[in-house]
Parts: sequence; structure tokens; C-alpha cells
Amino acid sequence: MHMFVFKQPEAVKNALELNGTKFEEHTIQVDTLENDRHYDHSMSLFLGNLSFKTNEDELREFFIECGEIKSVRIVRDPKTGMGKGFGYVNFKTKDSVVLAMEKNGQMFKNREIRIKPYKYNEESSSSSKTKKADKIKNKVTKKQHKSSSDGFQGELAIKKSKKLMKKSMKNRLNASKIKKQKKQIAQIMNKK
Repeated sequence: MHMFVFKQPEAVKNALELNGTKFEEHTIQVDTLENDRHYDHSMSLFLGNLSFKTNEDELREFFIECGEIKSVRIVRDPKTGMGKGFGYVNFKTKDSVVLAMEKNGQMFKNREIRIKPYKYNEESSSSSKTKKADKIKNKVTKKQHKSSSDGFQGELAIKKSKKLMKKSMKNRLNASKIKKQKKQIAQIMNKK
């Protein structure tokens, strides 16, 4: 995922116009930071029994004939990035939702896709946010309590250092690729 910060409101407007367009065979999803993602839940569908390797673009293709799609989200494992087998699709019209529901039970990537109306549980959502905040707070507290006198790490420190070097190299390669993509996006936006 890439994020861009724009200084001029006009640039934000131009970027938002690119939402849903294709770039390098991927669909661009553009949103503002202020948008705290309050979706009309009647326009949202839960998708189950997805292959763990399914990506958002494949789901867009599957539902494209139902109407205009606002967003697609696959729930992923935060450590591996692998899909957990379920996700959500948000449409712009109720007609699209009705058409998409008719696809329930159809084959998608050799699996029978399960499609259900999304059920928003406000209580669950707020407790989930509280749990995440507590988890972050605990991580910070643990880091503050750790000190260098915790003991000698020897070879463990060397292994960690090598791992960090590999990660750093990978990040540099990704950074150059991202820089190239940002230039291409900037060129596209300047044409508008």
C-alpha cells in the first residue's frame, strides 16, 4: 500500500478522481485521511470461503458485472499478509448488492463463494478498537521496561543484525520501485 500527501486541495481532488482506475494491472483505491470509513452497511457484503491467495483485483473482476464497486477488502494475517479466507465488497447502489447476492454459491477460484449481507456490530467494533489500543500501549510499555542490562545476547544479536541488513536491502529495492511508481502516478495526475 502506498500513501501520498498533497499540499494543494486541487491535487487531492485530482487524486480522488483516479479512485477505481487501473494502474499497472491493479485497481487504485484513493481516499482522504479524514474519511474514517463509515460505509453504508446496506451496500456491503461479507464474502466467505475465499482462497487464501485471492487478491482484491480478482474479486473486483468477479463482481464487475453487478455494478460500480466502491471498495474491496480481503482480511489478511498481519504477519504473513496471507488472506484469511474472507473479505468484504462495498457497492455504490442497492441494485448492485442484489445482483451480487445472486452470485452466492457460484464457483470462484475453484471454491464455492459464500455471500451474505454485512452485519455491522457497533459494540464489537468499538471493543475491537479498544483491544488494539491496549495492545499498542502494552508494546510501548514493554519496550520502555527493557534495558541493555537484560543480559548478554551474543550470537542472537548478530543474527538479528544480519536479519535487519537483509530487510534494509529489501526495503531499498522496494523504495526504488515505489519511487518509480510515484513518478508515473504524478505524470498521470498532471495530465488531468
